[in-house]
Amino acid sequence: MAFENEAQTQPQHALLQWKRQFLQNRGLNSATGMPLYSYRVTKEEFTELEKLLIERLSVYLRRHPLGDVSRHAAYFPPLFVIYAAEWWRRRYDGTGWSWEPIVESLGAPANGWSQAQRSDCVEQGLAEWLLGLRDTHGLRFLGSIAFNGGLPMQLLATARGNIGRVLTRVLRLAGGGSANPADIQGWITSLASYLPNAYRQQEIYVLLAEVVLTVLRLNRTGIAGGSIR
Repeated sequence: MAFENEAQTQPQHALLQWKRQFLQNRGLNSATGMPLYSYRVTKEEFTELEKLLIERLSVYLRRHPLGDVSRHAAYFPPLFVIYAAEWWRRRYDGTGWSWEPIVESLGAPANGWSQAQRSDCVEQGLAEWLLGLRDTHGLRFLGSIAFNGGLPMQLLATARGNIGRVLTRVLRLAGGGSANPADIQGWITSLASYLPNAYRQQEIYVLLAEVVLTVLRLNRTGIAGGSIR
């Protein structure tokens, strides 16, 4: 495997520099262990990361399958997971939730790695951000990426009113202060019929529950009011 020699090339250095600069721009020397959405990746950072990953993969994939790249190119797992999380947030439009469009947006074949190789890559990448997999009812890997990306903006743009009504209802139910995350997610699931079809999936329920929990935490500290508009 020639990854050791290839690691010295300029594009590789640019990817390592992207991560260093990304953290430095936030006054950090290392990962915080907070969800990836908390870093607030800018549009410019996302665009640059995508460009750099496409350029590097176009070189590697001439000689190696994606599964080998994900195992032997040390930079790849952490940058892939933050890219995938941002892809979800910026581009997911509700028309199916799978790895294919994420991988193919980087110019790589979706079938270039096995499920086990992809899972290892995601778990390793999250670990390098001091994160672990989340229990999302059988979709641990995709669900973990969705959680770390946050609510997808394209979906929010098309159904904000419906989301707002559901969240307001759940906040009222949780107003007593004794609700736990499982209760909140259960209430959201029970109100799913009020949401567009694209929202009726477990990853979205988890993210909406996280919004409610965040508002409740802010309410307890006196920072925010109790409604979502």
